Formats: sequence, C-alpha cells, structure tokens
Amino acid sequence: MIFKFAKKHVWLAAVTALLFSSCSKDDEAGVKYKMYSNANGTYINLSTQSHWSVVKTTNGGSVHYNFIGTTNADKVTVTPNTTGIEDVQNVTLGSDKSFSQDFTVSSYNGSQSGQVNQSVTINAYKGNDILTVNLNSGSLSY
Repeated sequence: MIFKFAKKHVWLAAVTALLFSSCSKDDEAGVKYKMYSNANGTYINLSTQSHWSVVKTTNGGSVHYNFIGTTNADKVTVTPNTTGIEDVQNVTLGSDKSFSQDFTVSSYNGSQSGQVNQSVTINAYKGNDILTVNLNSGSLSY
C-alpha cells in the first residue's frame, strides 16, 4: 500500500516537473523586453536589442535609434527631441503588431568629438488613448 502511494506521488511529481519545464517559454532567442504601459492598457514592449548608435561618415554622421518590439496600439510614432522642429516618424507595424525599425535621430556635418546625449518621444495610439514614452540615449561618443 505504501509502495502504491509513493509510486503515485513520484509519478505526479514527474508530470508536474515536466509541465513546468515545458511551459516556461523564453521568447525568441531569449530576447527580453521592457514594457511601458498606461492605466488604459495600451502598451509598448521594447526589446533589450533596441539600441542607440553613432554612425560616422566622411562628411559628418548621425545618431540612430534602432527600435525593436511589440505593441497593442493601432499606430506608433517616434519623434526626435533634437532640433525644436517636430519630425514625427511613423513606425511600420507588422500584422502581429511587431516592429523593427532604425530611425535617424539627428545628423551632423563635419568632424565631431566628445559626447552627445539624444532623446526621442514614442507615442502609441490605441483608439482615443495615447501612451507617451520618453527615451534618452545616455552619453554617446562621436
């Protein structure tokens, strides 16, 4: 009788362990996301693979933000906060509401040295709701 009881619990423990191990799912290739959301449920998940970069050319260069993630919004825009001129750029959303897009945040002519700090405002529109996220590059080297 004790053997049947122990056998049943071992089997139950094994099945439970199998279920938990098969249900714990990393997203594609272990990519992690940072979620931004508001009280109305509109969200943007930004992949940790999203990144800022400085691209140098022979005549100057530019600062870029490579924007990767998912949303439940109907429309997403990115606006660089650099020149005082509003330059709203639409994000192309896939049918699954995912995105992967590189945005030029600022450009410069001539040789630059030192550090630069850039920022963008991301707006996600879902119906009449708007989620606003402000992102800062931190210190970037030319």
